Amino acid sequence: MKEFFNKWGRRILGGGQPDEEQSQASGGTARPRTENEKTTGTTRPNPEEAKRGKDPATEKEIEIKWDLRQRCLVVETRQGLEPGLRKFMFELSEGEVHVERTKNVQRPELTITERIFADSEPEARRFYKQKGSGVNVSAGPESLYVKGESSSGVVSAGSRSVQIEGISGGVVIVDSDIGGNISNIVNGGTGGAVIINGKQTGSSQPVARRETRVVLRVPVAENVSEGEKPKPEYIIEVGAGNITFENANGEYDVSVGAGNITFENANGEYDVSVGAGNTVFKECDIVRSRVTNTAGNIEVIDGVFIGKNNTFKTEAGNISVKFGRGQGEIEVQTSSGSGAIRRTQSFFEGVKNPDGQTAILRLTAKAGKIEVNE
Repeated sequence: MKEFFNKWGRRILGGGQPDEEQSQASGGTARPRTENEKTTGTTRPNPEEAKRGKDPATEKEIEIKWDLRQRCLVVETRQGLEPGLRKFMFELSEGEVHVERTKNVQRPELTITERIFADSEPEARRFYKQKGSGVNVSAGPESLYVKGESSSGVVSAGSRSVQIEGISGGVVIVDSDIGGNISNIVNGGTGGAVIINGKQTGSSQPVARRETRVVLRVPVAENVSEGEKPKPEYIIEVGAGNITFENANGEYDVSVGAGNITFENANGEYDVSVGAGNTVFKECDIVRSRVTNTAGNIEVIDGVFIGKNNTFKTEAGNISVKFGRGQGEIEVQTSSGSGAIRRTQSFFEGVKNPDGQTAILRLTAKAGKIEVNE
């Protein structure tokens, strides 16, 4: 999946040699850029000067304020997107992604909220001024690519004395002595540095850290018949965090390393992978699905399954399915850890699905229980 992310991200703007490939050829550091960034060369708004309103350098509406109660700098960036987008891709090392299909917008709208936690407002503003936004956005004629920068780092063997200041992610140090500050606030308060065959000579202190929330709001096409409505494709990967879809239709290729994925009235075809966390479907029409949880539960609340290719599997967790009203004839196959089918049970006999086929749902729980109800 990573290879697909990289290839798709490189070619999203279309035409010519991708920017990342050019940067690699010249020995630079690659990152996606918007068309506007290419022409202006400006990528980071100055937080001291930015005010609410249109930012001419990035064509984004930016609002920056200090939240005294949470002790964080809130940077909210709103951007209207061109109609006609068909592919939406999000790649975040950590954070939250929320996709909503709504009548409240006339065209796709992207909102990115970054919270920078620090001991004081000047420290948070200094952090943002130095590092800028941790999220890059690239948009082509039919595609949107949102990439969050990773906050982790690695120091490899080779140097005997390394100075580290202001690292806000996990750090691995091999055969090196460390001087300087190493953050002990990672992913909301856990993590830090792993030192192998070396020693830490400096202090370990908290530094500013960043939390990211990305919200995509997609308009409902009122003037297009249901059969002619475009089928969007959502490709989302989050290392640590949650992903939520509301009222969205389309194809979903979604994965999260640690966190939950929730589909609410989000109909379509699903390819879902969760490392540690739960997958929940609420009032969804599921045409085709392949859902795999390594450690966590899979729950379907009032779901309707259509077609023969629906497979839910969890290595360590429970599966719970409650069929919604209007479910056509469906055959449920459940299997144990050995892979053998324990029982086959039919529901809603005599009621046909829209495609005229008997839907088949395969459920496998290697270490957990399976529960199915009408």
